[in-house]
This record gives sequence, C-alpha cells and structure tokens, in this order.
Amino acid sequence: MSARSLRGYAVFAEMPLQPAMLWPWLTEPASLRRWYADTLELELRPGGRFTARDADGLAEAARVGLYEPARRLQLAFESADEWPEPACITEDWIIDVRPDRVVLRVLGEGVPLDAAWAPWLRRRQSRWTVQLARLKSLLR
Repeated sequence: MSARSLRGYAVFAEMPLQPAMLWPWLTEPASLRRWYADTLELELRPGGRFTARDADGLAEAARVGLYEPARRLQLAFESADEWPEPACITEDWIIDVRPDRVVLRVLGEGVPLDAAWAPWLRRRQSRWTVQLARLKSLLR
C-alpha cells in the first residue's frame, strides 16, 4: 500500500494538569479504566502489549511502539474483526506542552483511503472526542 493511499486522524484537547500529573491517566490501567475502557491491560515498554475492551464490546489489541514517559505513547494496532481489511494503523498519544497550556493530542495514521474505512474513521474520531471530554471532566 503506498503512502498516497493512506490517511490519518487528529483529535486533541487542552488538559488542566501538568505532564507529570497527566501521564498516569494515560498509562496506569486503573486510571485508564475510568475514562478509556472497561477492561484494560498495558505493559509499558517498547513491544509491550496493550489490550482494551469498552462497554460496547469494542476490543483493541496493540503493541507499544514508542514510550517516552510524560511525553508520548505510541500504539501499533493489530487488525480487528470490525476492520474492512488488515491494515497497519498506529496511534500516538502525545502530551504537548505550550507556554500557557498542556494539550493532549491523539494522532492516528495508516488508515486506508478505501471508502470501506470511512465509517471506522468517523467512529474512531467520535470516540476519541468523547473520551477526551470524559478525561478532561475527571481531571477538573
């Protein structure tokens, strides 16, 4: 698949915590269960496993790619049953520190351009919008 046949997504939200305080909300299973998924396992190391399942039954499995404490977590997802075809989708959770604010960015890439992926992409972006709002609400 050529680079021209792929697309990505970006969702972000300002967060009311400094990176050191926000990071555990992105990496500790007990905290992730409060806003991301109902069941979750995470091995925080490059090559470590990430598995999650939400109340709707949506399951995800990934490998940790990059792991930069208090800065970035990258996940390389394994193909899932609801995917139209196998793909190499990665997602970066990045804490972006600006002089006047902290922004959590979720950047996904590797989504095939094929029209069959459009519903998946809309669901993923919508889900992240809701999840980031939930997280921000918990942190207030």
